[in-house]
Amino acid sequence: MAKVPQFLDVVVIEQTEASDWPGATILPDGLTQLQRYNLMTFKSHHESLTDWSIKELIGYYVSYRKQLSEAGKRPPQTDFGLYAVSHHYPQKLANYLTTDNTTGLYQLRWGSDTIQLIVLSQIDTAPRNDLWHLFSHQIERVRQASQRYRQYSNEIIYGVVQQLLEIYSEEEPDMAYTLEQFTKEFVADHLNLLSADEVLQRYSPDEVLQRYSPDERLKDLSPDEIAEHLSPEALQQLLLRLQQKKQHH
Repeated sequence: MAKVPQFLDVVVIEQTEASDWPGATILPDGLTQLQRYNLMTFKSHHESLTDWSIKELIGYYVSYRKQLSEAGKRPPQTDFGLYAVSHHYPQKLANYLTTDNTTGLYQLRWGSDTIQLIVLSQIDTAPRNDLWHLFSHQIERVRQASQRYRQYSNEIIYGVVQQLLEIYSEEEPDMAYTLEQFTKEFVADHLNLLSADEVLQRYSPDEVLQRYSPDERLKDLSPDEIAEHLSPEALQQLLLRLQQKKQHH
């Protein structure tokens, strides 16, 4: 256990059955060959992927493989995939890299291990890579990806995207609009999941009535129904106005 607080260095992705939301089966470039267990290190636009980052990833892999041992037997190495996601191209690691057949993807050889490197600033802009676009810190890519993600009726996806946009909006003033826009559009797209009564409960009667003109409010009410809701003073004033109107005609 660490004696001082640490940032999350590596995330573990365990392969399971696809979820029931439509986007679950769409994997971005670099993740199409997931193994049973996959360890990933991520470096944002603030950071660089260095040799130490790779050593940490390998170290976590070795430790995690030991933790999964049963009866002294470790899972086979083929059950594991190693990934490095970096906003910047790691120039200092260029000697360890070979180009993949897909834009933004590289194979990083480290001893006997091969690590899939995904460079976000170079990745293809196709919608299948929306996951990467959300982490790209490129405003237009983030906007387009968030707009496409809002079509999915999935609370987890919505929560993750919203948190990312909140982080971006703190760093980039221009992203504040994207966060507000995403939230509004997501709610609008999924408003049909609520009944009319459930929607109206969120507003006061005055807020609802402000949406309608006087004619629209009264058109379905009979004179008796209208009169029932008027005070004697209001009825007297109404009668007086009707008499005056009749005299003018």
